[in-house]
Amino acid sequence: MDLLPHLPSIQSVILAGLADSHAPVQLAALAALEPLLGLASASPAAMAACKQLVAGVVELGQRALQQQQEEVLVPACEALMEATEGAGALMQEALPATLGLVMAVAGDVRLDDAARQQALQLLEWLAR
Repeated sequence: MDLLPHLPSIQSVILAGLADSHAPVQLAALAALEPLLGLASASPAAMAACKQLVAGVVELGQRALQQQQEEVLVPACEALMEATEGAGALMQEALPATLGLVMAVAGDVRLDDAARQQALQLLEWLAR
C-alpha cells in the first residue's frame, strides 16, 4: 500500500498523538510513527514531514522527562534510535535538541536504569 500520498494527513494525526496528554495515545503514536520513517527518502516532501515527526518525538521526550514518565521516555528514545538508522538527513535539524534530551536523561539519577541505558544507547547511535 502506498502511504506517500496520505503522508500529510498521517503526519498531522501522529503529531496530535505525540502531543496528547495521555500516555497510551502517545505510545500508539510512537508505534505508528516508526514504520513511516522509512518513507523519508521517497521525496523532499516526505523528508520534511518525517523531520517534523522526529521533532515531535523530541518534544514528547522532553515532556516525558519533565514529568518523569519513563513509560513514554524509553519508547521515545527508541523511536529516535530508529530515526538515526534511517536517512542521515532525518536527524540533522533535531540533533541539538536530541543531544540535550539524551544528556539530561542519561544524567538524571532519579530515572531508572532502563531509561538512562536507552539514552546512552541513543547517544551511541548518534555518534556513529
